[in-house]
Amino acid sequence: LFAVGLLSVYPALCAGQSRSAVKPPLSHSWNWKTPGDLKGWSAGSAASCKAAGGVVKVTTKKDFKFTSPPVDINATACQYLVFRVKSDTADRGQMFFDYNHDGKKGMDYTGFRIRGDNRFHNYLVRMANRGNWRGRVTKLRFDVVDKPGAKIEIEYLKVTDKPDPKIFYLNSRPAKIQEKTRFYIRRIILSEPLLVKNEVDFFTAFDLDRPGMEALKKAVSRKDWPAAKTELLAYMRNRKSPHFMIDRRKKNDVVAHVKKKFPQEIKNIFKTADKLCLRNFGDTAYACDPKGKLEWDCKKSGRPFVVNCPVVRMRYLAKLGQAWWLTGDKKYAKRACELVRSHIDSCPMPPQ
Repeated sequence: LFAVGLLSVYPALCAGQSRSAVKPPLSHSWNWKTPGDLKGWSAGSAASCKAAGGVVKVTTKKDFKFTSPPVDINATACQYLVFRVKSDTADRGQMFFDYNHDGKKGMDYTGFRIRGDNRFHNYLVRMANRGNWRGRVTKLRFDVVDKPGAKIEIEYLKVTDKPDPKIFYLNSRPAKIQEKTRFYIRRIILSEPLLVKNEVDFFTAFDLDRPGMEALKKAVSRKDWPAAKTELLAYMRNRKSPHFMIDRRKKNDVVAHVKKKFPQEIKNIFKTADKLCLRNFGDTAYACDPKGKLEWDCKKSGRPFVVNCPVVRMRYLAKLGQAWWLTGDKKYAKRACELVRSHIDSCPMPPQ
């Protein structure tokens, strides 16, 4: 009788054990490869939205939003948001989420930047940077672009425990800001792995089929990295577009205009640039680096944090660049290169 009773409850015991052993999924993903099927997602403030050609194609109105069906995401385990999007309009996007942890319900969001070059990019956002991304997440709202009239395409969206190491992401982690006394310290979270680890990762992130990159593409295919670096520099120097807001090919016209319109500003530029060439940082960091060697680490130099910040941020490099443009004197360019090289040498890439 005991044996019969044990056999009668054994299936139930096994079922209970298997249920307790089931772990929550570590990835929730959506793609829209089936034409006409939005997989339960709905669009708001959109002139048009349809699944076609393996993507969701959208023309936005003001405050476009793409809302998921009800979900059950273990936010503590799934800390990363990754997605692939193409947009013809640059903007600040947001991911809103409904949460429920310890009976406390609410909504929160995190932001990211969307490129507007009308090309597909993979994006990575560390959702765990938001304090409310924990417990259970019950709904997502993907506000890709806020501006009206933007044309965007969404290929996939995934919430996961770790990003794919084989994919190059545009990483848009927000910085956490902590207030200490009356100063703000900006601390970048570096918990994720470095995504560009070598020359292969770096050069394959380029669109090597762009016109003008033929020589670079050949060097990369041979894995001739010195040649690839030379060809990349040549491409950057010779390409016609895109160009910075001030076109370097119109340098003479720009210099003539500036000299005519801003004589007092030019005097201030030379005053600062000449001090920097004499290794004097003026009001921003006392008179430092007199022997040509600058200690960038405030803990080693003894400089207060708020004094060291202007040194490390290098905003003064603009003055050296402006002085070089106005005169063509290579001493300004040389000093700028010395400062950048000094910082690189004293701040090596952290171990992976």
